[in-house]
Amino acid sequence: MKKGKVSEELARAVLEGIGFEIVSTNEEVKIGDRTVAEIDLLANAPCSKYAVEVKSGKIDVSAVRQAYANAKVIGATPMVMGTGWSNEEAYLMAKELGVKYLLFEDIYVSTREEVFELVSQVLESFFSEILGSLAPCEECCKIANLEKPNEEAIKIVRELKSKGLLPKRGNWRLYSTVAKLNCLLYLILHKQSESSP
Repeated sequence: MKKGKVSEELARAVLEGIGFEIVSTNEEVKIGDRTVAEIDLLANAPCSKYAVEVKSGKIDVSAVRQAYANAKVIGATPMVMGTGWSNEEAYLMAKELGVKYLLFEDIYVSTREEVFELVSQVLESFFSEILGSLAPCEECCKIANLEKPNEEAIKIVRELKSKGLLPKRGNWRLYSTVAKLNCLLYLILHKQSESSP
């Protein structure tokens, strides 16, 4: 799905979530029998019909003008939606022309490929840190089976983190799990060395 379509779906969800009814998408603007423009979303609210221009990025002056012109042609209230304002002039233009706006600046819009790449990087970093911490460790056995950390366990965790035997970041559950694995490695190797002639 292209970024523009993702943004339109997001805009649609936001508008529906606040009570708008989406009448149509990609509505042609006609003068006579000629198509002169396209409105991303046509939406009804209790007191007005809105012609909504959706931007996948920041709203610029051109988007404000487009929303205003399209809305005037069909007799609707103009609205723009995007991740923020490209500059103060765009905001001032919207205010002057009476163009309503909704910003989804806290929502990151990306493609499936970008999300996959980001998740891959996070997982790679996570697993390399976890796997890098795996090593036979007798001291890990002291904390491996504790439900909750006590004062002694917290000291051991700090010490093991400084030695690279536990991940640098994490919570008790993660530290306990890695400690169990390290303890298990220690016990397996220790048992093998005892049984060797």
